[in-house]
Amino acid sequence: MKKHDFLKTLPSGTDAANEPSFKGEFINIPFYTEASYTNFILDFLQETGDVDCVVELGCGYGHNFFKIYYGGGPCKPCYGSDLTLAGQALGTQLTGLNPELDFSFFPFDHILPDLKWLPSYEKVFFMKVHSIKQVQYIDLEFFRCLTAATPQVIGLHLEPFGFQVDPELGPATKKSRCF
Repeated sequence: MKKHDFLKTLPSGTDAANEPSFKGEFINIPFYTEASYTNFILDFLQETGDVDCVVELGCGYGHNFFKIYYGGGPCKPCYGSDLTLAGQALGTQLTGLNPELDFSFFPFDHILPDLKWLPSYEKVFFMKVHSIKQVQYIDLEFFRCLTAATPQVIGLHLEPFGFQVDPELGPATKKSRCF
């Protein structure tokens, strides 16, 4: 594989590359390369078939729900969960601006997971987008909570993860653990 060395900075002074991680190793990519989480989520939802609802764990104010909805996503109930009351309140306020939106917001703590607020459904799509990276350790109870919530669970995990479970995955994982 040919390695491409990027300029340090562009003429504007902006860094020419950033250094995200992949499988625990740092990779060097142009700064303008950015994955479209929205398109990926929409494609993933289309591939999974019909789901009863969408749940985002650690959603903040629910910006991913808005992007999915306005990107042509399925009009399903969306349940946003976040540790912060401000995120939940803002999501509720923004949802109120469009009566077509079926978004609800609830408290959720990755360390003490509790989904009692989630109505009973047959097939639930859970997603996490850059929320669990702020949690130092993930107990198996987190995963048990998700899988016990409904008969069919579909999960999508879009964020750096690994140091919570195995700190020996690579240098990027070790750096995340220290951070």
